[in-house]
Amino acid sequence: MTGATVVIPAHNEETGLARCLDHLLRYADDGELDVIVVANGCTDDTAAVAARYADRGVSVTETPIASKVEALRLGDARASGFPRIYLDADVVISTATARALAGALTTGQPLAAAPRLTLDLSGVGRLATRYLRVWQSLPVFDAGYVGSGCYALSEAGRACFDQFPTLTNDDEFVNGLFHRDQKKTLVEHPLTVFPARSLRGIVRRSQRVGAGRIELREKGEGGDAARVADTPAPSTARHLVRTAVSSRSSFLDVLVFGATQVVVLLGARGRRLRQREIRWTRDESSRG
Repeated sequence: MTGATVVIPAHNEETGLARCLDHLLRYADDGELDVIVVANGCTDDTAAVAARYADRGVSVTETPIASKVEALRLGDARASGFPRIYLDADVVISTATARALAGALTTGQPLAAAPRLTLDLSGVGRLATRYLRVWQSLPVFDAGYVGSGCYALSEAGRACFDQFPTLTNDDEFVNGLFHRDQKKTLVEHPLTVFPARSLRGIVRRSQRVGAGRIELREKGEGGDAARVADTPAPSTARHLVRTAVSSRSSFLDVLVFGATQVVVLLGARGRRLRQREIRWTRDESSRG
């Protein structure tokens, strides 16, 4: 059974981290997963939570610097094994998904892999649910997309860059490094994401992501994917049209999605103009 090294950057994630580790390690064999939790700039019990899993192969690195990029770099410095899974502390993958990611990256191709994105919509408001139903169904997530809180790299894939650059959006950076035939979405293995429960929370997070894409282009990082990330592909436009005409409910979903995307795009550009360094913002309603 192929193992993997898992790097988890965690900033004030005492609740989300326990959920993450419980699912990841539930059916793991002894020594199967080498998990490195990097508690960065924490003012809560994140490090203590991680330490409770020491007998399951979890080690803890602490830094006073609250930075995901710094945490990724420190995790890489501690890690030695491949394939290597980079996992956000507030999302969930199962042991089986971790195994599948490791297994997919042992043959030379692909160089990068990710689970299929799924959303836990429990407790999410009505407008936010309409937006998220459309967002989750976009063709970009069907195959060949790496990101949204979890991605894995083979040793050759990780060798494609020196260290994680000082950027807000590491997911988009990694996704843009590889051509479509070099990355794989494991459609039968889910990644569960817990979105913001309100449309306002979704807008705030999406504006940060959008500003991060603009930052990628400005700094010349992330390859072709970063340069076209906020330009809808023809397949996406066709998908939205088909969704809108399928039923009244779908039409309303697409209407909410389209209007929200306009707000997100304008806000992302404004945020990038106002501040050259993009501050990390997050929604607390999805945690715990």
